[in-house]
Amino acid sequence: MEIIGIDFSIKFPSACITEDFKKFKFVSLVNTLNISGIHKKFLIDTEKNLSDFNVEFLDGVVLKKDNAYHLNERLKLTNYRLFTEHFKNMIKVHLKEKDTNDTESPILAIEGTSYNSKGNHAFELPAASMLFKSKAFENILDEKIDNYFVFPPANLKQAIGCKGNAKKDIIFHQFLKDPGIDFVKQTEFYLFLKENINNPRVFNSKRSIVDSPWNDLIDAYLAVLNLYKIINS
Repeated sequence: MEIIGIDFSIKFPSACITEDFKKFKFVSLVNTLNISGIHKKFLIDTEKNLSDFNVEFLDGVVLKKDNAYHLNERLKLTNYRLFTEHFKNMIKVHLKEKDTNDTESPILAIEGTSYNSKGNHAFELPAASMLFKSKAFENILDEKIDNYFVFPPANLKQAIGCKGNAKKDIIFHQFLKDPGIDFVKQTEFYLFLKENINNPRVFNSKRSIVDSPWNDLIDAYLAVLNLYKIINS
């Protein structure tokens, strides 16, 4: 059984893919508009050394302040379609090929809408996320609605033993302390984060900020963890 945990965004859409909660793959698509050249090189170099981490880069479309409203709305839609399609294809690459007689589709778990978001983000992200969900439903889940799970953000944080309103740095340290699934501790991804906890490209201790895409990948893993706990409860 393959399970896909998703943390969706237009900046760093990320996925954690597991087979029977024993083998794990961490996948992230990075919008180059939101990353420095130095950090991009760091991610490329990291990928070369981790067999269970895959990162790809995609140029987003730049919105222009002096554009007419309808022109920027077109650019937003272009971005949504570009990233959702590419991210969907990335995930499919990492799923095992089906046997011709295999009718089992993967299970997909994704974080639901956060009602605490403010500004345009509160409206833009749910729209883009729904576009991805539609693509995933058709092309990854083979339209099997029973294989689709949406979890409230607070539930995902609680799954790893944090409060429902816990910040990213708290979740990051809890993940390193106890990820909740013992097999995760054997992954190269987990060991890399443990070894680089003081690396500012991973965690900025002075500002208590977990850099992307590491925080996004951990959030994707939380969807997997929550499903694991439901299945084993």
